[in-house]
Amino acid sequence: MEPGKKAENRIGYQSIPQTDSLGRNIFYVIALTIVAGFVEVTGYMDCEGLYASIMTGNTVQLGMNFTHAEWVKFGLVGYAIALFFVACSIASLIRRHLANPLMELVIMSGVLSLACLVRLDPSLNLVLELPLLSLALAMQGETIARFGGVSLQTLVVTNNIVKFSDAFTGRFISRRFLEKTG
Repeated sequence: MEPGKKAENRIGYQSIPQTDSLGRNIFYVIALTIVAGFVEVTGYMDCEGLYASIMTGNTVQLGMNFTHAEWVKFGLVGYAIALFFVACSIASLIRRHLANPLMELVIMSGVLSLACLVRLDPSLNLVLELPLLSLALAMQGETIARFGGVSLQTLVVTNNIVKFSDAFTGRFISRRFLEKTG
């Protein structure tokens, strides 16, 4: 490939730009990972020990709460897992219908900015902040998992939910959405 040119890979319904600079891709992956870590820690502290997108942690908590018959906490963790599934489906729908896949990162930034505002009112942590953080991190999962044409594996449970939501959205939701909207 000629220096400075971009290749494109076909994944799903859109082309994803692939830079010829490994250093640039590594920088993007590191930056997105740092943002995800910061968002997860903030969400965990604000939202009663629930993770916005670390489903391995949430599923472990779900099992512990079930075995200890802590039903309120069990319900909250189930809520977080369900939120992430829905957020992944929304993120998949957004990714499938964007002309420029990098726009998903711009939208994700807007969702995170909104979450920062919502965070100022602690009464909204579970009802608005957690769903917004889950959506932002699901969008990042959709984007980073296909960044630069390279598929990345991180956490098994989280990736399985991301992939399942994407397949579910592609098979049932996206097709019907296109039929209705053209």
